[in-house]
Amino acid sequence: MVDDNTDFSMDRVPVEVALAALQKQVKELQRIATSVPQSTSPTSSPTTSSDKVEELQQRIQELEKANAKAEYRIEFLLRALDARDNNSK
Repeated sequence: MVDDNTDFSMDRVPVEVALAALQKQVKELQRIATSVPQSTSPTSSPTTSSDKVEELQQRIQELEKANAKAEYRIEFLLRALDARDNNSK
């Protein structure tokens, strides 16, 4: 059997490294979320306002996707930690 390095599982990544990477991603997402303005200026034109709304909706979708991926990775890591703890007993 030829090993073509297509195994993308987290089994080869140390848990501490994966957790640190996920924590970094969460902090970045939090930073991005806090930098998004909470309201639009009432003096902005309707075109600018609708463009901004569309841009923000797209950004929200991107962040939701990134958040879902991070949550999945956290879930995977928690299962890996549980499995490791159960195997070491």
